[in-house]
Amino acid sequence: MEDSEDKLGKVISDLLSGDIGYSFSSGRAAFATVLDLVETGAHIIASENLSNDVYKIFESVRRRTSGLTFSYVKDFSQQTLKLVTPEPKSDRRQETHTLVTFSLTGQNQRED
Repeated sequence: MEDSEDKLGKVISDLLSGDIGYSFSSGRAAFATVLDLVETGAHIIASENLSNDVYKIFESVRRRTSGLTFSYVKDFSQQTLKLVTPEPKSDRRQETHTLVTFSLTGQNQRED
């Protein structure tokens, strides 16, 4: 019988003091799953070091189909996050922010 527990995800979550961690076999599976879980109109803060495929899906698809907005940063320091985190909208009673970190290796990097 196959063990379905995500041991790698748990280890990463523990190392980063996160609530939940998941691991995926591909970058596309990871970002598609995460973006399906965020609310319509959410603001995503992502590394500017994304692959071309991920960047294109963010900008060409998810911005249009899910109303998502994106900021791209060099680092995830508190100072940087304060600069790109939008102010809460007055029509929302409570707004939460979720930091999503994508770590992809061996990908073609986006060129500006």
